[in-house]
Amino acid sequence: MTFDESDDYHDLDGGNEQYDNKISELPLNKFYSALNNNNHVHYTPKLCKSYIQTSASDGKEFYELCAKLEYKLLYHSDIKKLSNVPDKKLCDYFNYWLGDQISMINNSSSNVTQIEQAFNMAYLVYVKNPCSCKTAKFRKDNFLHMKYFYDFSENLEAINLKEDEFNTLFGDFYCDYINKAVNKYNEIIENDSCKENTCTYYDELQGFKDKYNTHYLSLNEKCSGRIQCIKKTKLEFESTCKPLLDISARLGYSQEGLQQEEDNKHMSKTNAIITLFCTILSIFFLLFCLYKFTSFGSWFLPKIYRKKRVLDDLQDDEQHFLNDTANGNINFNSNKCNIAYHSA
Repeated sequence: MTFDESDDYHDLDGGNEQYDNKISELPLNKFYSALNNNNHVHYTPKLCKSYIQTSASDGKEFYELCAKLEYKLLYHSDIKKLSNVPDKKLCDYFNYWLGDQISMINNSSSNVTQIEQAFNMAYLVYVKNPCSCKTAKFRKDNFLHMKYFYDFSENLEAINLKEDEFNTLFGDFYCDYINKAVNKYNEIIENDSCKENTCTYYDELQGFKDKYNTHYLSLNEKCSGRIQCIKKTKLEFESTCKPLLDISARLGYSQEGLQQEEDNKHMSKTNAIITLFCTILSIFFLLFCLYKFTSFGSWFLPKIYRKKRVLDDLQDDEQHFLNDTANGNINFNSNKCNIAYHSA
């Protein structure tokens, strides 16, 4: 399998409204959302007519994009505050958003160069800082792959900054998002689709790997050990983590543990029985040796016989008593007691 422009990375949305809402709250996604709304429709741009070739077949689309871009740069402070994006991220975020918009029109158009000039000028005028439009990236066939992995990296970093939200009902959505991004990365590695010297999105791919390795321990702890590992090669995982066992492997491991526990219990019972038997046998053997080969026998045997005679005598007396009682030979009234009486 190879990756082309038809690859759908938007399945990271998950198709779950609660999931989508949670992921859309990440700063980068909130920033994109603010840029994508159409609150600029009544705005008249000041720079775009000077740059965009409106007579070209795609002139109208690029002019509308330029108008939106100028409006968003004019109100960049509000957008930045709304999405909680730091100043140092602003230039790159605008660039990747603009590149995505251009790719939906025509990234080989002559107006790409024109909107580059409009962007550089508008950014300097409204943001008061220099920022270069990265049209060289926009013209690449795999620009969307660049943006996807750049977005993954930024969102992963933002997720790592969250603390209490992992303890809420929807905290697992962040973990699911990370694992889906890891799966996309691993597909690239497994299929060897991005080699260093020929891959146009190699830098973004490496950027994702670096941020993953940096934040893995923290994220995996927050996700209770559920974060998947990224691959180093088709067969090897990065050394930062150990791959999760699949369900069948975990089940097999659990069953093996239970079986081992049962075997241990059975072995303990068997050992106890054997120990008891050996102890009794040893006692009898010791007594036999004492009786046979020492004076213990000559001392012990008469005592046994004496005890036996005593028991026999007691049994005989008991038997005589019972017989006499049965024959009426015992008269409990034969012994009379004479008591003298004295009158008062």
